[in-house]
Order: sequence, then structure tokens, then C-alpha cells
Amino acid sequence: MKKLFFHAYYMKSVLPDQPVRMCRLAWRVLNEDLKTIRGFDFAIEPENWSLQEEGAETDSGYNWNKLYVLGVPIYGVLVKFIADYEEADKLYCKNSGVIDLLIFEASRLKIGAKKRPSIRNYLPDDIFINFEHGIDSLIEYYYRPECKG
Repeated sequence: MKKLFFHAYYMKSVLPDQPVRMCRLAWRVLNEDLKTIRGFDFAIEPENWSLQEEGAETDSGYNWNKLYVLGVPIYGVLVKFIADYEEADKLYCKNSGVIDLLIFEASRLKIGAKKRPSIRNYLPDDIFINFEHGIDSLIEYYYRPECKG
């Protein structure tokens, strides 16, 4: 049984008419013994984005300049993620909002998944997870002693 843990990081413009964009995507596929099969953490290249101002809000820890330096094209990142998504039996993420962000970006590029994980796990809204340094904190939350995972 493959478990997919992921987080889609956002960048939100200070201008209300601009869409929220995915600026980073991190995920890890684990087996039943919680051993990593593979994992990725990509900064997304902000090519053709209309939001460019310094005040953009993000949960990624990356600013606009860092995205331009480290970012890779989103299409290849999403294709790679969707391949792992289609193979996963269980999905773990913060909330449905991160899935909405993925769906927005994938539909913009006209790509999508043919199969979905049969079990999806979301955290309650009042739980805070710091994703700035990756998704380890999400995995640790789900597999703490009082949580069945």
C-alpha cells in the first residue's frame, strides 16, 4: 500500500483580482512500513505570472527572486506528481484547499489524473503545520503515537 504525503505551497498577490498560484510542490511516497519510496520538493518557475510585487504572501519560505532562480517549469512537476498520485492508495495533506490549488494549476495546463487514491486524509482546520522546511512535519503529525495514520 502506497501512501502519498504532499503539500502545494501558495503565493497570493496583494492585488485582489490576481489568482493564487502554486509556487512550490513537495511530496513523498511511503510504503506500508513508512519507508520512503521516493520524494520531491520543487520550486515552481513563475513564468507568465501576473503577480510580481514584493508583498506577495506565501507559505513556501521562498520569495519571488528565489522562485526565478530555483524554479522549474510547472508542467513537468505536475506530470511527475500525478504519476505518484495515481499509484497511491492513501493520500495525506493539510486540507482540501491544497487539492483545490493543484486542480486549478492542472486544469490551467489541461492535465489531470485518471485514478485517485481510495482514502484521503485531511487535518482539522485548527491544526497548524509549519511547511516551510518541507513535509516532514506533516508525516510526523499523522504518525505520532496517538494517531493511527
